[in-house]
Amino acid sequence: MTQIQELDHVGVMVADLEAAGAFLAGTFGLELDREADVPSLDVRARFYRAGPVMIEIFQPNDPTVAERELGGQLAKVEHIALRVGSLDAAIRELGEQGVRFKHDEPVVTGPNLSTYTVPETAAGMIFQLFAPREG
Repeated sequence: MTQIQELDHVGVMVADLEAAGAFLAGTFGLELDREADVPSLDVRARFYRAGPVMIEIFQPNDPTVAERELGGQLAKVEHIALRVGSLDAAIRELGEQGVRFKHDEPVVTGPNLSTYTVPETAAGMIFQLFAPREG
C-alpha cells in the first residue's frame, strides 16, 4: 500500500495569478507562504496557508495552455498533492494497480520530485505525488 504521509495542498489553475492571489489574501486573509517559478512545468505558482493544508494557485506561462485548460473559466481545481514516503515505491505500487503518470520520469518541483497521475487511470482525478529530493 502506498505510504501517504499527508495532504499537502490543493492546486488550482488560474487565468490571472495576481487577481487570484489578491482574492485569497484580501478576502480570506490567507497568508502567502511562498512563490515559485517551476520551469519543469512552465508555470508560476503561489502557495497560501489554510491551516495545515495549502492552496496553490498557479498560472501557466503559455497563455494558450491556460485558455485550453480553463475553457473560459477563471480557475479550476487541477490537482490534489500528496506527500509520500518514497516516490519510487509509490510509482511502482500504483503502476502495478494500473495507474499511469503524465511524465516518464519524476519532475523537479522546487525542493521535491513529483509525478502526476493520468486522470483516466485515477478515478478521474489528477494527484501530484511528491517527496523531497535526496542529496
